[in-house]
Amino acid sequence: MCVFGITMDRGTRSIRRDKGQQAHSQNTEMWLSDYFWPFFTNYSYEEMMTLVLEVLQEEFTWSENATQIEAPRDVLEAFGAACASNGLLDDESNFKDARDIVRFICAPQRRSKL
Repeated sequence: MCVFGITMDRGTRSIRRDKGQQAHSQNTEMWLSDYFWPFFTNYSYEEMMTLVLEVLQEEFTWSENATQIEAPRDVLEAFGAACASNGLLDDESNFKDARDIVRFICAPQRRSKL
C-alpha cells in the first residue's frame, strides 16, 4: 500500500479516481491533514499546529533578522490584509496572539479568504 501524507492541506482520506470512477491505483491513498494527524497522533490538525507553535515559542530567540523574510510583495500585502480583515492585528499592525494565527490558518472557512 502507498500513502501520500499531506500534512498541511485540509481534508480527509481519498483515493484518486478517473472520470469513469475507476481508482488510479487500488493501493494508493491520499491522507490530508484532517485524517493524517489524528491517525498518527490522536490530535487534530489545529491541535498539532498549536503544539508546534508552543515549541517554537519556547525555543525561539528574538533578533532583528528574525523578521527578514523574502516573499513577493503582493503575497505579503494580501496576507497582511487578510490578517487585518480577520481581526488578527492590533492597532499597530502587530499580531495580537500567535494562537489566533494558527486558528486562522487551520480553519477551512478562513483559509479561502487569503
